[in-house]
Amino acid sequence: MKVIKTILQAINNEVEIYGMGDLHIGSANCNLQLIQDLINYILKKKNRYVVFGGDMLDCTYVDSKGNVYENEMQPQEALAYAVKLLMPLVKAGRVLCSCGGNHDDDRSMRLIGVSLAQQLAVLLGIGELYSSDSIMLLAKVGKGIKGKNDRSAYYRIYISHGNNGGGGTMGSRANALEKMALIVPMADVYIHYHTHSPMVFKDQCVEIDEAHSICKWHERLFVNFNAFLNYFNSYAEKKLLKPQSQSIPVIRLKSVREFNGKIDRIYKNMTCEL
Repeated sequence: MKVIKTILQAINNEVEIYGMGDLHIGSANCNLQLIQDLINYILKKKNRYVVFGGDMLDCTYVDSKGNVYENEMQPQEALAYAVKLLMPLVKAGRVLCSCGGNHDDDRSMRLIGVSLAQQLAVLLGIGELYSSDSIMLLAKVGKGIKGKNDRSAYYRIYISHGNNGGGGTMGSRANALEKMALIVPMADVYIHYHTHSPMVFKDQCVEIDEAHSICKWHERLFVNFNAFLNYFNSYAEKKLLKPQSQSIPVIRLKSVREFNGKIDRIYKNMTCEL
């Protein structure tokens, strides 16, 4: 697990985080227009950020699943195309991190000994933000003031492409997302990809506050991001897999100040919309 610290520029103490994973650039079914529309949308406001979630490239090889003769781009062509497509996000400072997927990292390493996910990150100039495994993103949100008057909220965001839970039911996919909390129980936000199913839910667990000798509730937000693939004439259609929505979740993180004359505290407010 790679730990990355970052400070996010907020507007009205709020930031938005989008997920771009399972793009499968190179596949004939890749929805390039949807990808470009999201890039343009993110770039319109300075408080919008993105997490690259793996399987950015389809990476179909002779000995892998899929048909190399049906892809629109070979892996090297897809890599070059992805660099050009995603570079505006990097130049604008909107990319928070990048992780590898089962196509562009696992499959590439197994078949050709090269992670194209890592190569993509290096060519984009964000190699230090890449991990082939999971990422713990420690994000500071709000109006930062040094010292005890800091007005920022600090979010712990646990990110993984995922590599299971691709069963035929939404329940199996929700289970794969929820299981992330078994690894990192006290994160604030859990981000998962791989199952291609946009999904959002919350739960809470008990947090022990030794400093004040109390138990309190810790709220957790779980988000699975969508894929950018068209269904018709696809591998999914041939295998009679259920079509998945291409709705794009947006995570909103806020730093909220509460002051009643005696107590001055900052607390977190996190929501997600589809």
